[in-house]
Amino acid sequence: MAWLRNMKVANKVLTLIMLTAIFLSGVGYVGYYYTNQLEKSGEALYSERLVPVRLVNDMRAHSRANEAIVYARILTNDPAQSQKLEAEFTDRVQKLNDDIKDYDALVLTQYEKDRFAQFKDSLATYRTEREKTFAALSKGDKAGAYNAFKTYALPPLDKVNSLLTDLAAYNDKMANDSIQQMKSDKSAANAMIIGITIFAVVAAIAFGLLISRMVVGPVREMLGLMSRAEQGDLTVQSTNQAEDEIGLLSDSFNKMIAGVNQVIKEINTSAMNLAASSEQISASTQEIASGTQQQAQSTETMHEMMNQFTDAVQQVAQNAEQAAVNSEAAVTVANNGGEIIHSTIEAMRTISQRIEDLSGKSDAIGEIIEVIDDIAEQTNLLALNAAIEAARAGEAGKGFAVVADEVRKLAERSGKATKEIAALIESIQKNTADSVEAVKVGNEEAAQAGNSFAEIVEVIRQSANRVTEIAAASEQQAAQAAEVLKSVENIAAVTEETSAGTQQTSSTANELARMSEALSQLVSKFKV
Repeated sequence: MAWLRNMKVANKVLTLIMLTAIFLSGVGYVGYYYTNQLEKSGEALYSERLVPVRLVNDMRAHSRANEAIVYARILTNDPAQSQKLEAEFTDRVQKLNDDIKDYDALVLTQYEKDRFAQFKDSLATYRTEREKTFAALSKGDKAGAYNAFKTYALPPLDKVNSLLTDLAAYNDKMANDSIQQMKSDKSAANAMIIGITIFAVVAAIAFGLLISRMVVGPVREMLGLMSRAEQGDLTVQSTNQAEDEIGLLSDSFNKMIAGVNQVIKEINTSAMNLAASSEQISASTQEIASGTQQQAQSTETMHEMMNQFTDAVQQVAQNAEQAAVNSEAAVTVANNGGEIIHSTIEAMRTISQRIEDLSGKSDAIGEIIEVIDDIAEQTNLLALNAAIEAARAGEAGKGFAVVADEVRKLAERSGKATKEIAALIESIQKNTADSVEAVKVGNEEAAQAGNSFAEIVEVIRQSANRVTEIAAASEQQAAQAAEVLKSVENIAAVTEETSAGTQQTSSTANELARMSEALSQLVSKFKV
């Protein structure tokens, strides 16, 4: 039955329809055939049996009527009645002759031909003998007419009636046989029609059930597989290998399931990779956010320290300016000491030039702090030297000693503030160098003790000039500190932006992780 299974569904249905049409055509043909046979049998029954029976019965009736008319003419004495009977007799004879002629024209069997020939011979004899009766009546001899009819005409007449009775009985029997044959044909036709109909119904039902099984079974299987696939089972496979439309549909279904299965596997793998990447991004973002927060706190701390440092430097600058103003009074008598102060200022400039750029670099900030601290120490040393020289100068150096003492105090305050800032910056600068080598400036001043007041005045002038330079350096340090503070503020702003971006990235990573989890849960519903 492989050929039927591989047949297209339309051809299967068409085959079932054609088979049903063939069976119906067979039933129709049998009905048509036997209907025609019954029609022919009916026509034959009418023309070959009923018509002969009618003609024989008519001839018998005419014969009996003529016999009665003969008796009536013998018995009647009324001439008018006799004429009427004679006219009726003549009409009957004519009708009898017509019936004989019609019967002789029919298709007769040999038995009928023999009997009918005997009938015509007996009828001719009867008519000949009957003339004797009519001759006696014409003479008025009724008794002679009766005796002649009874003696001569009646025996052939009885034979005529007997032959007609035989023909009637024979045709009646033949008609009954035809009717029985028609009934037999009808029974055979009914049996054949019923048999063909039953066979057609059984065959159509069997073939229909077979086709239905070949069509409905695979369709139900496909519905079941689709239902399982709808519930997420992507391991389903159709086993239908027929080459009809349903088989092709099953093959396409298998290919579709295989493709979807592969896509789901790829989606599952991608979802897992995406989840892992999202977790890694989230962890990295949290670490960055933590570092950024620490950096922001450190930047804030450094900002506060730089504010304190700037205030301290400005205070040093103001005090240095004040000391310079106070030293100007002694500048006129401190010419000899100008060279020493000038040398010190030149050393301070050399130290200032060696300070690196402080914008955005913690190491540079540390170096600046170290330079400032060194300047404070040098200033303190210069103040100490100035105090020593002032003590040597006696009364003339008291004013300068006061200035030197103020400079020393300012240097001490500046050094203390610088050390505090350096200590704070050291806690922030984890990745910077612990310290910057202090620039050692060998500024040995060979102060020759002498009795010359001019040398003492020169020392005082040099100290005054150095105070002036200190003031200028302090102003420069204040400007650089302002720039450092501005850089710190920029760093803080960038840190805040980085923190905001990090939070947004973390939120996006979390949302991506959540979507990956939802995708994984959705994909896990499929069985692959």
